[in-house]
Amino acid sequence: MPVSDEYGPKIEMALRAINQMHIDVRNLILLLDKEMGRSPIVVRITDQARFSVNADVFMPEGMHRIYAVPDSPGRVEGITVVFIDLWGQPVSEPMLLVGQAQFNSQASADLKRTITEGGNLWCLWDAYLRWQDQRPVGKLLQVQPPPNKDDVDEKASWVNVIAKPLYSIKAIADVMSLLQQVRAVAPRG
Repeated sequence: MPVSDEYGPKIEMALRAINQMHIDVRNLILLLDKEMGRSPIVVRITDQARFSVNADVFMPEGMHRIYAVPDSPGRVEGITVVFIDLWGQPVSEPMLLVGQAQFNSQASADLKRTITEGGNLWCLWDAYLRWQDQRPVGKLLQVQPPPNKDDVDEKASWVNVIAKPLYSIKAIADVMSLLQQVRAVAPRG
């Protein structure tokens, strides 16, 4: 494939931008951990990135930071950062998803297992990008997951999520404000 002399420098600039985005997300996560005042139960970079010469994908699609909600058995809250959606409709820019989800797990050990198994880690991602047709930005979505015959008890009973362009977030207070909006509509208990 013929490539112009400008291609290499443009790719280098794009890689620097991606590296800076990863640094920015790391800094956001560190601030969020401090603001939340508790440790996340799940920290994960999307697992499509395989660091092998045989891999199709080297760059993660996104990352997840999930926290158990105190005094609300089975409830989680957190963020998902969408860098790129390789398997669905393209996103126009990196997005921050802030939300809560309710699972049937009562014990914290069961909740961590529920989140890390069966695709539940993707609950915010799926609620915004897969389980409904619209992708409004800055609007609270209250989403019911589609039925799943295999493991209904392990799926979220509901997900509330707000999406914002990642680079519209200027301070951790912006993230906490979005989280407060999500918390305000969550069922009690």
